[in-house]
Amino acid sequence: MKRFLKKLTAVGLMAVMVVAGGVMAFAQTANLPLRQTLETAGAVVDWYDGQIFVSYGGGEWVFTPNAPTAQHNGTDVTLSTPVVIVDSLSFISADDIGLMLGDAGTEEISEPFAQTIELATVLGLQSTTEGGIMGMTIAVVDAETGFTWTQGFGYADSVQGHRVDEHTLFQIASTSKPFTAIAIMQLVEQGLIDLDTPFVYYVPEFSMLPSFIHGGNSDNITVRMLLSNTSGIMMDYSLAFYAVGDTHIQSGMNDILERLPVREMSFEEGTAYEYANLGWTLLSILVARVTGHDNYFEGFVQFTDENIFQSVGMNRSTFEMPNPLNNVAMGYNNDGQQGTFYHIGQLGAAGMFSSAHDMAVFMHDFLGGDSRLLTQGTINYMLQSHTDHVDMSGTGFNHYGLGFLGATMAIGISIAGHAGGIYHYFTDMLFDTDSQIGVFVSTNTHAGTFVATPVTAAILEMAVIEKTGMDIDAIIAEMQAEVSDTPALYDPEATPHPMSDEELVEFIEEFGGLYDFGPLGFWYVGLADGVITISSGDEVSHIKRMSDGTFGIIYGEAIPNSRYSFMMMEEQAISVFIASALGAVIPAQRIDDIEAWQAMIEEQIAPEYFSRFLGFYNFVPQVENEASPLAGQWIVALDGFGRATLAQITPFMPPVGQLLTRYEDRWFFMQTPIFFTYEDGVATLDLMGGQYVREQ
Repeated sequence: MKRFLKKLTAVGLMAVMVVAGGVMAFAQTANLPLRQTLETAGAVVDWYDGQIFVSYGGGEWVFTPNAPTAQHNGTDVTLSTPVVIVDSLSFISADDIGLMLGDAGTEEISEPFAQTIELATVLGLQSTTEGGIMGMTIAVVDAETGFTWTQGFGYADSVQGHRVDEHTLFQIASTSKPFTAIAIMQLVEQGLIDLDTPFVYYVPEFSMLPSFIHGGNSDNITVRMLLSNTSGIMMDYSLAFYAVGDTHIQSGMNDILERLPVREMSFEEGTAYEYANLGWTLLSILVARVTGHDNYFEGFVQFTDENIFQSVGMNRSTFEMPNPLNNVAMGYNNDGQQGTFYHIGQLGAAGMFSSAHDMAVFMHDFLGGDSRLLTQGTINYMLQSHTDHVDMSGTGFNHYGLGFLGATMAIGISIAGHAGGIYHYFTDMLFDTDSQIGVFVSTNTHAGTFVATPVTAAILEMAVIEKTGMDIDAIIAEMQAEVSDTPALYDPEATPHPMSDEELVEFIEEFGGLYDFGPLGFWYVGLADGVITISSGDEVSHIKRMSDGTFGIIYGEAIPNSRYSFMMMEEQAISVFIASALGAVIPAQRIDDIEAWQAMIEEQIAPEYFSRFLGFYNFVPQVENEASPLAGQWIVALDGFGRATLAQITPFMPPVGQLLTRYEDRWFFMQTPIFFTYEDGVATLDLMGGQYVREQ
């Protein structure tokens, strides 16, 4: 069992690192704090006469520090690692936690998924004890056999002492979108909606201006385009998208149609993929409209409650604010402090509350082949790609269906599902329709942004491996081979490798010049006193070639881990800055036509009038309890060339200004229109409908 768990955990963590790019380094922790970990799992832990007594799952465990064995119900059990005491705290290995909790509950665990549950338990405990997550809930189902496993970890409310259980409600953010899509497809099956009919046929007052740059006609946007994020409308419209307090702002849905006619599309409809929350707000309005409701908010809540949640037995799930909030997981900052309770009023995009229990019920129904929600043909159609003709490169997914993302996992299986994130809450739901296995994970801490999806993916892969009988040794060997075959960005053990005078000259002839490093600015690579220099303004660094071919920055005699690489690609000099401390790889292209570059810079220099807009901006609510979807303070500034930039001020990170582009008298922030106004000495900016005012 322990040998198998070690293999399983290794595969799971490799899957985590494949998905997350290594951000879940905490999951490799060998030892966990014994008392905190086991109490989080619901065990009772006591010390007596130098031994640790643990009651869990009807069994009794006794651990003796530094002993190779423990006793379980009076029987000796060999541990992978003895329990150790460090600074008066006891620590137990993750392997032994998995063994202990798995063996303690063997009567409740279906044998085919015992190791998956052990892995899920270890990851859940590691997340809530070592990974900075206050609370997490997990559901695993096999819809073919009826298997269900749900478990809560950590705290729903640490102030009140409420722990997470299978019924604790979490805000699941954009994991709401599949349920909005199901509501639409139910109405399609009833003949009330046609996917390829323009949205304005059902909601005639809807209109938006064409994109200033790319054109488009909002009259041609179809329901299918909205469901597949190919409508061409802007990603977000801020008014009451986020709110604070324990009451929903209905105007975020009910008044939005009145505000859109003066807003622009992002691109021509049907020509590209762009994740668009606004489109899902419109879809929830459509549900209410075609079912005869004038109040879109209340109509959508009523329809989804009656036709989805009550229909399948998701008795606690809702798009409406739960009242009271005593069974809702509170949100936490990364410092462990409870944060402001934010929620979403544009319901169809991200407003749903649900639990591990209810999501398990849903996955059984949706994957089981005899759904009470939709016909199997409709379900299959929703999971197919509806973005074949548009570009999804850079999204990390193969396609977007109708409310569901599709991807291929590390072990080669095709999966579908949807993730979601809002202030403090991060969720993922993934399933493999071939094996009919589904996994749901939700967290209530900001650090969950790096945890929810990797943990979900790891558990799903393990469940599929167990059910299908895949060869774990072969999978591990293949993954290890892939890792070993992938060239490292640089060798951290590399040593300085001297260059002759001739080599220095040859290097500068090939790679010397000015490079555009994007957010890092422009850097000049040159030669001074026999040393290669890289400089920006008054900042000059010396770099030295290393034995692995990269170049390290010299500080005295020390060379940090960050590196520069240089290469030629199709006669174009390229440099790559590898910032190990930031986990960033930033490419740069040498500017060979300096005159053309200078002319371009001059065209981008902000006009004199723009100086009135420079400064710090704060969000100003337009309706009661509205919150900003773009959290924090913003700064409008000029870069070293006099070009306008916009940057978000966030804790612990220096602001990185993004260039604002100008077309005639219009300003754009990453192709999103940004509107500046100045009246009576007060400067304001409008970004995606959010209003910000400059500090005086």
